Amino acid sequence: MVLIKIKALNDIQNILDGLINWNKHQLSYDFCIKYVDKIIETCFDVKNVIFHKKATYLTHKMFGTYIYNIKFNRRTTWYIIYNIDSMNNILIERIISNYLTTE
Repeated sequence: MVLIKIKALNDIQNILDGLINWNKHQLSYDFCIKYVDKIIETCFDVKNVIFHKKATYLTHKMFGTYIYNIKFNRRTTWYIIYNIDSMNNILIERIISNYLTTE
C-alpha cells in the first residue's frame, strides 16, 4: 500500500500552484494538472520498485530513507522521498525538486 502523507500532499499542491503561476512561461491549466497527475501516479508506482534507492543527500535524509526520482526534462528532477514501514507500506514523506536539494 502507498500512503501519501500530508506534507507530501502540500508539496503536490505547491508544485501545482507554482506551475500555474510560473512567470517564465505561460502554462495551460490542463498541462499543469497533467504534470502533477504524473507525479501522483509515480508515487503509487513506487510500490512496484524492486530495489529501493537509499537517500544520499542530506536534504533527502532529513525527510526519509529512500528516494525515487522523476525527470520530466533536462533541468528538473523531482524526488519522491519515502519510508517503508514494518508492514511494507510505502509512506511518501515529501516531494522536492533538484532545485531544493543540497548535499
